Amino acid sequence: MIGNLTIWLVDPPFWFEVLTKTTLCLAFAWLFVLVLRERNPRWRILVWRCTAVAVVLIPFMSLTSGAIRLPVRVAEPVRSAPPLASSPDGPAFERDATNILGGLDAAQTARDAEATAEKSGLELDLLPDASERIASTPSKLRTLLLTLWGVIAALLTVRMFASVLRVRAIVTHSSLAPKDCRQLLYDVGAELRSTRHVELRCTEEITGPFLTGMRTPVIVLPQEMVEPEYRTDLRGVLAHELMHVNSHDLFWMGVMRWLSLPFWFHPLMWKVREVHATACEQVCDSEAASYVGDVATYSRTIAQIALKVTGWSPSSAAVPMARTSEVMGRLATLRGMLSSPPLNRRQIAASICLATLMGTTLGTLEVVRADRLASVHASGMSLRHVWDMPAWGTPSGPLSAGGRFLSYEAWEFGNLAVHDFQTNTDQLVTNNSYWAETGGWEEASIISPDGSRIVYSWNDESGTGAYELRVIDRDGSNMRILHKSDDVYWIKPFDWAGDGSQVLAVFWSSSNSVGKLVTVSLVDGAVRTLRTWTKEQGLPQNAA
Repeated sequence: MIGNLTIWLVDPPFWFEVLTKTTLCLAFAWLFVLVLRERNPRWRILVWRCTAVAVVLIPFMSLTSGAIRLPVRVAEPVRSAPPLASSPDGPAFERDATNILGGLDAAQTARDAEATAEKSGLELDLLPDASERIASTPSKLRTLLLTLWGVIAALLTVRMFASVLRVRAIVTHSSLAPKDCRQLLYDVGAELRSTRHVELRCTEEITGPFLTGMRTPVIVLPQEMVEPEYRTDLRGVLAHELMHVNSHDLFWMGVMRWLSLPFWFHPLMWKVREVHATACEQVCDSEAASYVGDVATYSRTIAQIALKVTGWSPSSAAVPMARTSEVMGRLATLRGMLSSPPLNRRQIAASICLATLMGTTLGTLEVVRADRLASVHASGMSLRHVWDMPAWGTPSGPLSAGGRFLSYEAWEFGNLAVHDFQTNTDQLVTNNSYWAETGGWEEASIISPDGSRIVYSWNDESGTGAYELRVIDRDGSNMRILHKSDDVYWIKPFDWAGDGSQVLAVFWSSSNSVGKLVTVSLVDGAVRTLRTWTKEQGLPQNAA
C-alpha cells in the first residue's frame, strides 16, 4: 500500500499533484491563521489572500519543470499480470532476455537521439520516468466520481449566479437615496480618504444594508434607513461599507467564492470564505467604531440591523453588513476592541515575499525517485520534466530511434498508445472502448526505426496460445497478426532490423518449456530460430 502511494507521489496524475499541493498550501494557511487568531485581523486577511493567489497559480506552476526536486526511495510494486504471464518462468526469462537484448548500442542511440532532436527542434535532456502501475481506481468509478464532482460544482455555480441575478434585480429596482444621504456618504468618504465613486441607493425589498458591484460599488439601504431619524446610525453604516470598498473586500470575497466552487469537496476549503469574511468585518467594525467615536453606539447599530434582517441573504453575491449568525462574535470583538491598525508597507512586503517564496517552492516542487536522480547526477546528464504520463499509462517499450515516440499501455481499456514528444500529443493506436469487449490487452511493443509502424504482443486471455505478435501502423491502420500458435504462451518483441524487414522477439513454448530467440519476417510472418534454451538451462549469456 505504501509502495503504491509513493509511486503516485513520484509520478502523479496532474489532478492528484494539484490536489496534493493545494492541500499543503491550505494546511499551512490554516496553521498561520491559528497562530494569528488573537492578533490584528488584517494579518489573517493577508494570509488568506496570499493563499488564494497561490491556489490559483498552483495548476500553472505544476505544468512547468520542477525546479526543486525531493528524492524519495520507492519500493517497486508487484504488478498484477495475466495468469499465464505470471508463471515463474516468464519474469525470470524476461530479465535474462533483457540482459542480452539491449537493442542498439547505448552510446550510438544517445548520439542518434541528439542528432534527431537537433534537426527536429526537440529539446531532449532526459525523458521522465513513469513507474509501472495500473490505475488504482476502476474506470467506471473514476467516471462516476468525476461526474458527481462536476454536477455538484455546476449546481453551486448556478446557485451563485442566481444570487448575482437577484442582487442585480434589487439594485435595478432600487432608487437613488435622498440627496442629504448622498451628501453624507460623500462627507464620510472624504474623511475616510475613499477615492472611488460609490452609489447610494435604497429599496423596500431588503431588511439590511449590503454592498455590491466590483467595478462600480453600490451601497443599497433599506428604505427606513434613509429616514431623518436614522441619520446618527447611518454614519456608522456608511463608514463600515466604505471601509470594505477601501480594502477591496468585494474583489477578494469574489475570489474566495469562485475558489470554493471547484474545491467544494475539500474540508480545508469549507470555512475559508467565512473566516476571511469575518476578519474583513472585524477590520471594518473597528474602523467604523473609531470613526463614530462611540463603540457602544456602533454596537447598538449592528445589533439592531441584525435583529431586523430576515429572509434571503445576499451573501453569495454581495457583502451584507450584518448577519444574525455572526453578529454575537462581532459584538464580542468590539467589546474587546481588538486593535486593527493598517499594516505598514514593510510588513506587507515581507509577508508577500514570504508567501511568494513558499508558493513558488510548493508549486515547483517535484518528487523524484532517489535512485534515478542519483544515477542521472553520476552520469553528468541534466534532468528536465517533459511529459506527464496519464494515470492509467505504463511504458511498454523503449523510445523510438531519435527519441521522438514512446509507446505505452493505456490500461484504462487495454489499448496500445503512443506519445509524440515533438508535438506533445497522445494517440490511441488500438481502439478498444471498454474492458468487456477487449478480450485482452497489449503488453510489449517496439517502434520501427522510421517511427511509422509498431510491433506489439497481445494477450487475449484465452489460455493456451493466448499471445499474438502483431504489427500496426502508428496511426492505427493496417493491423496484421504476424504470429499466433497454440504452442506459444508468451511473446515479447525486442528490436527491429535496420531495414525494417523483420523483428527480434522471444517466444516461450508451453509444450516443452523451451524458450526461443527468433526473428519474424514482416513480409510473410516467417519465423527463424536463432537460439533455444530450456527452463533448467536459463537464457545463455552469449545468446545474442
